Amino acid sequence: MISLLINKKIKYHDVSKFLNANDLFFDVGAHLGEKSKELIKNHINVVMIEPQPECLKQLNKLYAENKFVTIVPMGLGKSQQKMEMSINSKQPVISTFASAGKAQSESTTIKYFILNLICCIAY
Repeated sequence: MISLLINKKIKYHDVSKFLNANDLFFDVGAHLGEKSKELIKNHINVVMIEPQPECLKQLNKLYAENKFVTIVPMGLGKSQQKMEMSINSKQPVISTFASAGKAQSESTTIKYFILNLICCIAY
């Protein structure tokens, strides 16, 4: 399925067809959670990974009490570190860790993120 998404043979919103209630979905760069709305309505557990402070405020307002949503306030990158993030206030979707910016955020690798997630679930 991942290769289908990467090759864009299916659209992002079509992913819900492959998921069932109580499955787990990772929304990396969740922004305001728009792409996960349908999944949450269908009782799919969504882990929203988002480093932008303003987006996090909105995600927490919308989903903090939702049992199907876990909000992770960080970005994913090639190493675990604090990074400066350039935030495009007009178009947050195109914000980046690529150069110095306005906000600091924690960053971790996908490997450590999943290991920490497994540890949290196991205990």
